[in-house]
Amino acid sequence: MSKRRKKVKKLSKQDKKRRQNSSQSALSNFEVNKRISIASIPVTIKTDGTPPDIRPASFIYEIVHPNTGIAVAAHISHETLAKISAAKGLLHFGFENPSLRDNPSSTWPHKWQYLSKAQREKLEKSGLPTLSQKYILIESLQIGSFGKSLYYSQNIETFFESWVEIIWQEYVIEQELRRYQELHKHGQPVVTIDEPGEINLQNAETWIPLENCVVRIRSIWERLHKYIIPLYFTGKLPSDNENYWNKLDTEIRNMLNPEQLPLYELLYQFINYVRDPNNTLKSLRNNLIHNLSYRPTGVVPASSKFSPAFPGTVDDLHQIVLDERSNTREALILMTAIIRAKTPANKEVEKVIS
Repeated sequence: MSKRRKKVKKLSKQDKKRRQNSSQSALSNFEVNKRISIASIPVTIKTDGTPPDIRPASFIYEIVHPNTGIAVAAHISHETLAKISAAKGLLHFGFENPSLRDNPSSTWPHKWQYLSKAQREKLEKSGLPTLSQKYILIESLQIGSFGKSLYYSQNIETFFESWVEIIWQEYVIEQELRRYQELHKHGQPVVTIDEPGEINLQNAETWIPLENCVVRIRSIWERLHKYIIPLYFTGKLPSDNENYWNKLDTEIRNMLNPEQLPLYELLYQFINYVRDPNNTLKSLRNNLIHNLSYRPTGVVPASSKFSPAFPGTVDDLHQIVLDERSNTREALILMTAIIRAKTPANKEVEKVIS
């Protein structure tokens, strides 16, 4: 019995071309949409050509020197804006788990250490959604707009690259905490370890990402108080002189307006906390990099030389990481609020097509 052959309609050359163009168009649209979503770089569109010429834009601001009163031009290049945009794209699209985008409040401080509710209400009205937390924190800081609030035209690229570095460290911390959560099995029987020669593999493996978080959080602190703050208020990197911060503190207070000063008072509390040689996180990080590392019994090696203030369990270290990360996020909000409150705002001279 013969089988009937199903007739296959032969595509004409015109149909083949139309289908090919349709496929290429869909692919092109996908790529364009994805790239635009990740890298929202300011652009200048020239419509006198065919097709329209779309190019990244850079900004030039007129900055009046706070001491001399002389106006100078400050150039925010499109390369700098592109770095900021790419870094923010990591936080929007770099996580495999989309919960970060679905729950922006998870990127804000989980508890507020410095800012009162009244102060947060004021910041909310100024455009920092500290109460509603409608957007991812890094997005709400609007780092790309800081050019209109700069005091100095020197070292602008380093100033912005320090913010980019902070975004990167925040991304790595988030990844490490997710790894910790995957390894940390809640409800599992607790294994008691009494002897230094014994090891609990679960504790050892969950301790590793938390150790990495300690280094990354400390890195954010370093970028803020050794780079961003001195660059913003002086245009220069700090010296190694121990009295540098006392001199800088006086200089900063003389520059601030009445809206900025109370915010700086809170930020200065954070700076002193960070610089405290007995700070637990600082000691943990320094031991990891420069000295013998502390780890509790069951997560080798353990030593009796360390203070009881050091975390005695994995859960203790996890809580330290969460609290210190929260403090650091609040300090970033404080610094951003100070920057945004600078008056008068720098005049945008022109937007340049690169």
